Amino acid sequence: MKNDIVVRKIILVFFVAVILLTPLGITTPKVATIAPDQRDAGQIKLISINKGAGGISMAWYDDGHIGPLWLPNHPLQFNFHAQPLQFKVNGELQNIDLPVWIYLRYYTGIGPSLYSFTHELGIKSFGVCADLAVMPFHWLQQYIHDQPFFAVRDLADLGQTAWGLTSADFNHDELPDFAVASADAPFTHSTISIYYNNGNDSFTKEDVYTFDYSYINDLQAGDYNNDGHIDLVFTYSEDIWYEGLPIKVNGTGKILLNDGTNHFSNPFTIFWNGPGEPYNPENRINPQLTTEDYNKDGNLDLLVGDNSGKVELLLNNGTGTFTSAGLIHDYNQLSWGLSSGDFDHDGDVDAIVAANIDSSSGYVYLKRNHYIESNGSTIFDTGSGDVLLGFIGLAGCLQVLDYNNDGLLDFLFGLGDSVYLILDQNSSLLVVPIGRLPENKEGGWSDDLSQGALTSSDYNRDGKADFVVGGIQGIVRLGLNNYSLALPPTRSSINHPPKVIKGEDTEFTFVADDILGANVSYWIDWGDGTNSGWIGPYASGEEIAVSHTWTKALTYFVRVKARNAFGESDWQNCPVFVYSQKDVNRDVSTPLVQGHDDFFFDNMPRMNNRMVKMISEATVQNLSIIVAPHGIIHNK
Repeated sequence: MKNDIVVRKIILVFFVAVILLTPLGITTPKVATIAPDQRDAGQIKLISINKGAGGISMAWYDDGHIGPLWLPNHPLQFNFHAQPLQFKVNGELQNIDLPVWIYLRYYTGIGPSLYSFTHELGIKSFGVCADLAVMPFHWLQQYIHDQPFFAVRDLADLGQTAWGLTSADFNHDELPDFAVASADAPFTHSTISIYYNNGNDSFTKEDVYTFDYSYINDLQAGDYNNDGHIDLVFTYSEDIWYEGLPIKVNGTGKILLNDGTNHFSNPFTIFWNGPGEPYNPENRINPQLTTEDYNKDGNLDLLVGDNSGKVELLLNNGTGTFTSAGLIHDYNQLSWGLSSGDFDHDGDVDAIVAANIDSSSGYVYLKRNHYIESNGSTIFDTGSGDVLLGFIGLAGCLQVLDYNNDGLLDFLFGLGDSVYLILDQNSSLLVVPIGRLPENKEGGWSDDLSQGALTSSDYNRDGKADFVVGGIQGIVRLGLNNYSLALPPTRSSINHPPKVIKGEDTEFTFVADDILGANVSYWIDWGDGTNSGWIGPYASGEEIAVSHTWTKALTYFVRVKARNAFGESDWQNCPVFVYSQKDVNRDVSTPLVQGHDDFFFDNMPRMNNRMVKMISEATVQNLSIIVAPHGIIHNK
């Protein structure tokens, strides 16, 4: 009862403050024009946020609240992806381009629960704050269209689940085509479509097969019966009704033989992994594929991964029928990433596998083929294989290619909703963020590349490996290789301590990579009207330390760009919360994971901070981390 009286008094004081402040008519610039040097932490602003149902919105804050009452201990952060949104400052409706992050400092008000994805319910908040700042999503996220390494453009919107992607010359015109499996939305059927290459950076689509049962998980192409025509293999999951819901229990693969005119019919089953039980983690559902001739008999074989973590080798009998050669390894969970290539240049084809070791982390492994060395007695070595790099999140799709034509095999990694290029630099691997797939415009949902959503070939015949990427949203995008000897550096990372105090010197660290190893220089904008000018040059990948002092306790947007002799990178931005001395002993924290690259995490930043710390202390040494929207790559 006593606590209830205290809460009521606090609420009463809050509403009295609001009533007294409302008539003041404080004028504030439009949110888009507010800059740190224009703000004063002593000016109280009346804030009203009303985000209706539909589209993703998120509120995040730390301690210092009683039920729905927010107290001014910590920055209050809102993440809005889609309309409808009304955001008012001192009664004036703000015009904001979505998606966006809004930061409110020293906020007192009534708002949503601790961590709210409110797609259906919306967010309503009403209160006062002493400082506000707005950061567009693209300041934090490098989108896939906005990077120098591939020229990316949208090709088609197929509805949803453009998961199966594969490349081949289907019409024998010496131009590489690709095929994609997708589904309409809402689901009535899946479709396999061939995109014929017209030779002028355009494609002609032909739907070649319709599948009414379910979504297609993956797709591969090749001449499996050795008749000179490109066939298709696709996978899907079978379900049963359990407690009123369709639950996946079995994984199935079927082959579609080409009749010679790119017509496909009468699929027959080449593997069936069941029967399973509802919710059993060992169920071999969501099967993923890679295809090559692993035993050098002239027939294209298959490797199959799935939810169970097992990877099975299926040897082709030469007629499009297959015999299991057993498991090459059981990786424990989600062996969803599979691709093939001769990484050790010994004449037989190896495989790379992305798989989880638990529900939140995993590794990419190189599984070596020893067929030649063993004189045909062994195909793949025992064990999991060599660890190439680790990640946090769910295993995603892989695609082997040689990006820079140096004879060393690189690969693309689709993790969460982002694509990474992993470059083999002889003694080390360089992780190059290619970018995030844009959010769904209607609901703000992120894309997902966990299943077979990448393929590669030289589509424009310029001698360089390009890629096509799909995703759960069903949008197919073409990435043409921009490799040259005159590329700018990658975007720099920004790292800083969790507590930045007004009047104290704070050390920041920055690092950018040049894919050719050239030196890089940095320009740092501190967000308070001052900058470093160009400093350097420094060695590529060298972490540099630069200090700065702020004179006001506000939210600042620190940004950095890097340059080499050929050009400049895009800006990398980072919100920095500067606290006054009286805040020093409070449990303040930054929403950014302190890692190798400050991409923004979309969920539970403090938990992810702890997760990164645990991994760095417990499992790997010399850890460098790239933070992605729904996953983290750490390079061992």
